[in-house]
Amino acid sequence: MGKRKSARKPQAKVKKTLDSQFDCVACFHEKSISCKLDYDQKVGHLQCRMCGVSYTCTINYLSHAVDVYHDWIDACEAVNAAGKASRAAAQERNRDRDRDRDRDGERSRRSKPYDRYDDE
Repeated sequence: MGKRKSARKPQAKVKKTLDSQFDCVACFHEKSISCKLDYDQKVGHLQCRMCGVSYTCTINYLSHAVDVYHDWIDACEAVNAAGKASRAAAQERNRDRDRDRDRDGERSRRSKPYDRYDDE
C-alpha cells in the first residue's frame, strides 16, 4: 500500500502594481518624481523632489500615475521638437543672410580663426 498524496496548496497570485515614483528627465535622479492624482478635481500632479520641476494635467477615472508621467514626457518631447524646428529655421536665415552678404562683396561679421595671430 502506498502513501496518500497530499493536496497541493494553491499558489498565491502575485499582484501587479504600477509604479508611482519615476526617474526625472530634467535632473536624471532615480525615483525622484512623485505623482499625485486628485480624481475629484480631475487633476494629476507630478513633482521632482530634487530639482523641483512640476507638471499638471487633466485626468479621468481610468488614469494612473504612469499616465501623468507619460503625458509629461510627451509634453517635453513636443517642446523639444518645436525648439529644434525654430533653431533650424534661425540657422537657415543666418546662412541665407551670410550668403547674401558674401554675394554683395561685404565682409562677413564672423572673424576667421586665428585672425589675431596673423603678423601683417
